[in-house]
Amino acid sequence: MSLGEEIAGDNIEVPDVEEEGNTTVIKVKTFYNRSDEKNSFIAIGLDRVQSDVVIEDTNGTVFKDAPDVE
Repeated sequence: MSLGEEIAGDNIEVPDVEEEGNTTVIKVKTFYNRSDEKNSFIAIGLDRVQSDVVIEDTNGTVFKDAPDVE
């Protein structure tokens, strides 16, 4: 997951992962810490993922899928 350059200087953490039926919900928290990172990212490894994946921040905002990147 990448925040993109719009949120430069923020960090990401994953406080929780939940399964709701056929959906895996990955809860993320971002916070500003004056980092020099221009595009913060985090790699998330899971043992199991449902057919639908939703990434949601702790305020309830759901992140959009990024376009396919090759």
